[in-house]
Amino acid sequence: GSESKYHQAREKHHLERIRYHQERAMFHRDQMEKSSGSGTVRRREGVKSIVFVDLSNTCRSAAAEGILKQAIAKQEGGGKGYLVASRSTGGGT
Repeated sequence: GSESKYHQAREKHHLERIRYHQERAMFHRDQMEKSSGSGTVRRREGVKSIVFVDLSNTCRSAAAEGILKQAIAKQEGGGKGYLVASRSTGGGT
């Protein structure tokens, strides 16, 4: 019935948003790899990169970045071997 159509429409909407954000994430990944300026995330041998991504980068990913950096800093080695950053897809809603 109508409830089923509603859920089908919502599923379609969310799948389209996932595809959009996957494309944006690939774009930003490419930009980070090409970029050589400060504040970029580049691959380094032996370093694990962790990047939190959200729509507008105003709170969620930046907060997650800060929390993880603090947690890693408390570990043995003080976080050596990890690069933590946050980025935006530019698709804020």
